[in-house]
Amino acid sequence: NGNRVPEIVFSKMLNYSSATAKISDFKGKLIILDFWNTSCSSCIQEFPKLRALQEKYAGRIQIITVGIEIENFPFTSVSKFIDRTKNSRFKNDLPTAVAVIKKGKEAKDLLLYSLFPWQGVPHEVWIDPEGNFITSTDQKAVTERNIDAILAGNRKLLPPKKWYQPLRHCEPNFLVNPQGSHGMRFGSVFSSYNDTIGTLAGNWQIFDSQCDSNYWRFVNVNQPIYDFYFYAYRDLLPEIITDQYKRIIVDSSNAKPFYRRNQDAVELDNWSYDIFTRDNLFCYEMILPRTYSEKEVNRFLIEDFDRFFQVRSGLETRKISCLALKKIPGTIIDIRGKGRGESRTSILGDSISLHNISIDDAVQRINSLLKDRIVINETGYEGPVDLNLYN
Repeated sequence: NGNRVPEIVFSKMLNYSSATAKISDFKGKLIILDFWNTSCSSCIQEFPKLRALQEKYAGRIQIITVGIEIENFPFTSVSKFIDRTKNSRFKNDLPTAVAVIKKGKEAKDLLLYSLFPWQGVPHEVWIDPEGNFITSTDQKAVTERNIDAILAGNRKLLPPKKWYQPLRHCEPNFLVNPQGSHGMRFGSVFSSYNDTIGTLAGNWQIFDSQCDSNYWRFVNVNQPIYDFYFYAYRDLLPEIITDQYKRIIVDSSNAKPFYRRNQDAVELDNWSYDIFTRDNLFCYEMILPRTYSEKEVNRFLIEDFDRFFQVRSGLETRKISCLALKKIPGTIIDIRGKGRGESRTSILGDSISLHNISIDDAVQRINSLLKDRIVINETGYEGPVDLNLYN
């Protein structure tokens, strides 16, 4: 924090007046480097906001998006993505530097990584008008309030991005264990949001035979109530996997405030998001002897969740309004050429483009775009599809 940023040469620039650029070209402006890649939907969803901020603060700030691509992997191509989306609401027409990960290398081998290391994208790097590093944040910190504060000389509002620790496989993560890593044999625990172990660690994890084949171990990190019940009921109701939790219905005239989903936080700024994580995300860990069957373990999970969240859960059959994907009578699905090439999914706002995706996976992705209605597959087709949907 406060260190002078060395001269950085961007050897490949897009949406810029020249093919290359130096960081010093933008001295005198607040610089925000926005790291992203073509498969990061949350990165792409930020582009309209970044464009609006650049227009509002023109001449005072410079937002440079840094697109990370993998050599000889066309689907990661930054230039192709920019060209493909140039007429969409999620176009990226900001000055863009391209960072290429060479074949056989990793992101950590990039010079930019050595200067501004990240665990995941979006990743925002703030550099003051004098060329000094301020801090790195997540995308939710890129707001008018924070930009105004920095331009006014107040840096205290910017929340630095936290580095998360990986889940420990062979010892408890949340369970209190006075006897060491091998002392705990039966127990479970809930905790509130934990900002030292991130969801990047893997959300639900099952560690059954990695350390001790005699015990079941389950860990869930920083997830809302919907994810707990999704996991507990997914074997009993497999359809829940494809409909984005829309089969989970809250029946209460006084629903608790933590009945929220992760997508409810997508548009929140960093202050509101901090409140959301504090009030709506929880951690859980359980260890049980493997003398219990999977069915019994699943029952224990549900009982734990019901007790903690003070609810009564169960399965019911109900009639609800839904949308069905059907094959038009008399049509023939041409499968020639299907199943070739890599599987690709591109979601831009309310539009979705799928290539070589199973029909069930396609329905699951369509469900991700619709907040309320469930989409079901009644095509009778099980092969791969190419599908483009636009709202």
